[in-house]
Amino acid sequence: MASKSSIRTHTSQPPPSQNRHVSFNLPVYSYTKGTQWGFNQLIPAHPGIAQMDNVTLTLANHLAYLDGDAGILRSLLMRAGRSQRRWSLEGKPQDVSPMDTGIASDLVEVLSSAERLQTAVNQLCVQGAVVLCMYPGGEGRDVLRMDAGTRAKYKLNSVTNSHHTMLQALLLVCHAFPADAYLDDDYHELGSAFTPQLQHVMQYYDNLQALGMLSNEVKQTIAYTLLHSFQFSSTAGKWDVIERAEKIAASLAMPDKCLDMMILSRKTYLDRSTVAPEEFDRCSGFSMESGKLNALCGKVFLTRSNMYLRNSADIDMAFSFLQEIRPIDWDNISILEELILQERAIAWGRLLRFQGQFQEARSLLEAVYNARQYPEDVISAGELNCDLISHLAATHCELGDPEKADFLVSTKLESILEKYNTSNPNSKPRKGDMLKLRLAQAEAALQQGEHWRAADMYRELNRYIWATRGHRNSIRSVCRMHMGLARVQQLQSDWPTSLKYWERAMRMYDKRPDSQDFGTVVTYAAIAYVHIQMGNEDDAIPFFIKGGELLKVTGHQHWYTGLGTGWFDEIWDHTESQTSMSTNNASLEAAATERKARLAKLAALKRKQPEPEPLTETFASKDQELLQEDDSTENNNITKQYLSGRNYDAETRGPKLGFEQAPTEGAITLEQQASELARKAAEQAQREEEEAAEQPIDLFKLQPKKPNWDLKRHLDEKMRVLNVRTENAIARLVRQRIENAQREERAKKGGRGSGDGEGGEEVGIEGDALVEGIHVREQEAAEERDEEDLL
Repeated sequence: MASKSSIRTHTSQPPPSQNRHVSFNLPVYSYTKGTQWGFNQLIPAHPGIAQMDNVTLTLANHLAYLDGDAGILRSLLMRAGRSQRRWSLEGKPQDVSPMDTGIASDLVEVLSSAERLQTAVNQLCVQGAVVLCMYPGGEGRDVLRMDAGTRAKYKLNSVTNSHHTMLQALLLVCHAFPADAYLDDDYHELGSAFTPQLQHVMQYYDNLQALGMLSNEVKQTIAYTLLHSFQFSSTAGKWDVIERAEKIAASLAMPDKCLDMMILSRKTYLDRSTVAPEEFDRCSGFSMESGKLNALCGKVFLTRSNMYLRNSADIDMAFSFLQEIRPIDWDNISILEELILQERAIAWGRLLRFQGQFQEARSLLEAVYNARQYPEDVISAGELNCDLISHLAATHCELGDPEKADFLVSTKLESILEKYNTSNPNSKPRKGDMLKLRLAQAEAALQQGEHWRAADMYRELNRYIWATRGHRNSIRSVCRMHMGLARVQQLQSDWPTSLKYWERAMRMYDKRPDSQDFGTVVTYAAIAYVHIQMGNEDDAIPFFIKGGELLKVTGHQHWYTGLGTGWFDEIWDHTESQTSMSTNNASLEAAATERKARLAKLAALKRKQPEPEPLTETFASKDQELLQEDDSTENNNITKQYLSGRNYDAETRGPKLGFEQAPTEGAITLEQQASELARKAAEQAQREEEEAAEQPIDLFKLQPKKPNWDLKRHLDEKMRVLNVRTENAIARLVRQRIENAQREERAKKGGRGSGDGEGGEEVGIEGDALVEGIHVREQEAAEERDEEDLL
């Protein structure tokens, strides 16, 4: 018993004089399967606090404010104690130490050394303050977890001021958060992992702001970190980030123009309509102040350019925005400006490809892809941007070199998968990047004629597309997948299946009218083409007309390379030639219908007004006019004198074409009375239904459709006598039928059955009678069961 009690007692107890325990009735489980804290442990009110040194206790206090039930990544603590790379005002990378961010020196001393951090973590684990959850992939993937009760105790027994600890926890996350994909290799992975931690510590901001503990530099650090987390938040989270950053920027003592440009860029990305035009005017007013500010202004122009990609006029506007992006000094270009110029070149090459200038687009994109000479720890866009590789592969396909495009994309995919398998086996690459590359690879396989391989790739894209749903380009990605599958079936002459996929793409465009572009034109034209191949020319005409109307708005853009460069022109010309005859017939029918309507209108006018008399040269003189009036008056008198006017109208000088008034006008007919009665009956029925619906249900009037066990219990007692009578009646009927059959048999045999011996032999039931009786009994039993079911 002594051994069991020692096991159930916490390992780190205070001295006997300070032995105060709190008994918990509920079991305390760890977050992992490997560590168990046991049932109903006697946990000290201040677990392990007396045995900790000040450094470890300080770390535990900060961890209590950092942990928000999601755990604390060890990588966050390791990065918080080291210098991180940020962009300087000159647009160059610079190292920012934790002390520059505002982190306390004693905390930096623990976090900056891996050995000291490991020692402190081990001591916290031994004292029961935290649980260490270890995952494959290195120490950076380990998670420290602290339960809610322990967090509350360490917050109450903090060696420092609680508000100061809140501020330090907030600064730890802000300093460790990655700033840019060009500065951190693991930008996307770390940003996704640290975003929940940032959202948790941001709850301390309002309290610290109310207490006046936030300096101007600290506010700037928090605002920049919020904008860095913009990419890893949901749509609602993005708007919340922008709103918080705007409030912080408005509360600064000195305005930060770089911060304003970053906010403007994020707002433009989310919704261009929410940005006032005068806000864009600021981009070119002070961009000459610093290299960083000029690069951020160029980022705003680049974001605006990406918004204009729906039609030819918008593409011209996009080119004009790209022309606004330029460095301050072409002889001394900063690193950040050079990276923005690379993104500008990618957007420029994409616009050239949309306009059909494939050779120029490939030259420009290849130049960007090969530009990799940059300082240490700075990643070029050629190695980073999967969008660049997908556009370059699409350009190769459009120039008739799909093998090169396939090789380029496959090499990039292998490098991405190899990087994640070697460095972080449990992590996965970004779904958006993989989606772009997979689409380009499938379209390259389709261009090479590998239909089955392309179909498998398109079907595999489903998991990438659903993982990125909600993003701006998810609708276009779904349409590209359906269009690719339709193209595969179309090349195999499977027209019904091809039509199914084309219609799926059309439904996606109909749901999102704001996403309609040249791809919608391609979809309409392809549906019309498939209908013609299936022999449905009449069904093809509406889609061809819709595609033609939309083509006038969007113009011809080379966006979907899986269809081929000249494929759209071929199907458009073929569809136009096939539907021309049907269109002419339709136009003739429309003209005939219009002519009939015009004649009917003229006939109605003739009924109301007399025909005007034509004026000729012979009746030009005044004397002739007077003579005409006299003749017309005399003719009218003769007409009224000799014609009754029953079928001839003397005023219009033509036949009477109908009634001026309906025969039943002003009279109450039987049909009107019947319709009035039907209307009143319908209104009365509706009122009764509404009154019945408003009244509560009377539970005592509810009766089951079938007898349940409770009703059957009383029903069996009452049915017992009736069942006996029923069986007796059935036996009586069977006996009567047997006797009647025996009499008929004796009558046929001439009374031979009158003897005793013969009579004794004849007494009994014949086989036919017995079978008939059994059948009668079975039928009656079945009828009884049916009646019971109906009850």
